[in-house]
Amino acid sequence: MEPQRITPDPHATDDAALGQWLGDHGFGEFERYMGSPDIREVMIRWKNSPSFQPAAMAAQIKNTSSFQIISSLSASLGSRTTNGSGSTGPTKAQQIEASAAAIRNESDSLGLTLNDDQVHAIAVTSVTNKWESPQLTQYLTQGVDFTKLRAGSLTGNLDQIKQMASDQLLTISDQSAQEYSRRVASGELDKNGLMALFQEQARKDYSWAAPAIDKGISMKTYLLPTRDRIASYLEKPPEAIDMMDPKYLSMMQTVDAKTGLVRAASQSEVMVNARSDPDFVKTNAARSMTQTAATAIRSFMGA
Repeated sequence: MEPQRITPDPHATDDAALGQWLGDHGFGEFERYMGSPDIREVMIRWKNSPSFQPAAMAAQIKNTSSFQIISSLSASLGSRTTNGSGSTGPTKAQQIEASAAAIRNESDSLGLTLNDDQVHAIAVTSVTNKWESPQLTQYLTQGVDFTKLRAGSLTGNLDQIKQMASDQLLTISDQSAQEYSRRVASGELDKNGLMALFQEQARKDYSWAAPAIDKGISMKTYLLPTRDRIASYLEKPPEAIDMMDPKYLSMMQTVDAKTGLVRAASQSEVMVNARSDPDFVKTNAARSMTQTAATAIRSFMGA
């Protein structure tokens, strides 16, 4: 049966829907500002507008007080310090205020919970050390307890990273996935680079499938037909066959008797492997085979 198609709600305004809409319309760079109420209001208004005007939305976002305060951080951190030193730039207090606004926005985006004292302390450190955005994100994400995060880019990255590894039938520890998530958030890594890393590891672990992996086909996708055959033999729903389970994965590949190398199992080998599983004796097919054999024996014995 063909899977049911789920049509996205065009008026949804949650973070995922709004972020997707921004990316689809070339405004991915503005996603980091969704945590600011006045900027978010502009985004939602234009998302729900029947006549979207990109230039008008960009102008309205840039005219919000939040955008101007946040933007002033990158403009002010540099050679300009305080008005008292002869510079025409903002005072240090103004820089700290701008930094605090950026920190609140960034922490909301990441899924962190910071109180006002923490925000102020980080803002002072950021201004004093002339941090740029990547440095701020690195500081905010170091030593993060992922069990205490709200939904945000860190948890979103974590889920995507685990899924990318799972798609290649690779096991990744929580610690490694969390470290990758932090590095993606700070810009040290990007998701395309991580995907290439997982593909390379899959080539090593499943060298017999390298040609398919080189074409961008994940191991999970490549083995879906084999999974479905195993499910059929064991009379189980396909989703009950966990391809990450060594028991099922061993049914899908075998050691070639001639070369000694691991290769994909043939259809007949998959059938034999599945019927060797203890769960096979519980199937209708196994009971039918047993009854047929018993009937043949009785017939042979003249019963």
